[in-house]
Amino acid sequence: GALERGFVSAMAGLLALISTGFALQTLGHLHSEELSGRGEFVVVRGVSRWRWAGGYLGVALAGSLLLLTIAGVGAGVADALHRGDWSGLGWWLGACLANAPGVWLVAAIMALAIGLLQRLWEAGWVVFAASALLAEVGPALQAPGWVKGLSPFAHVPAVPLVPFTWWSTLALLAGFRSEERRVGK
Repeated sequence: GALERGFVSAMAGLLALISTGFALQTLGHLHSEELSGRGEFVVVRGVSRWRWAGGYLGVALAGSLLLLTIAGVGAGVADALHRGDWSGLGWWLGACLANAPGVWLVAAIMALAIGLLQRLWEAGWVVFAASALLAEVGPALQAPGWVKGLSPFAHVPAVPLVPFTWWSTLALLAGFRSEERRVGK
């Protein structure tokens, strides 16, 4: 029922925060390599800074997607084994993967901060902390819609409560406000 789908959506949001942590840790490693000077050894060997940074960003994005996939399948299988019904596997996988654009947007903010504003590289962690705080206590505090809307995850469809649409995903990745966000927000 709706209660089960709401639980799946809420848990997928928490799993997305864990995946976001992975992406930010990966990009943080890029920043520490740059500060320590070890990145110069890569650049001296003919690898451009764009390619080097792009490699880290690629690992952060692909790795976070892999984590979301594993989390969705793992939770779906555990749920199926518990209930004896495999119909929820798609719910779990879809709910986790629907959060990927939010994860990627936070990672992109950090990558941009590392590339453009070396001293403000922590911007990704600030967005991450604010998103986690808004996701967990925003509803309890009855925060206004515009405050909740500051989190990239507020614009991710609450799969399986609402159907997944490519439009909402593309809108989030493009930085536009999607009207098909979360249920009840």
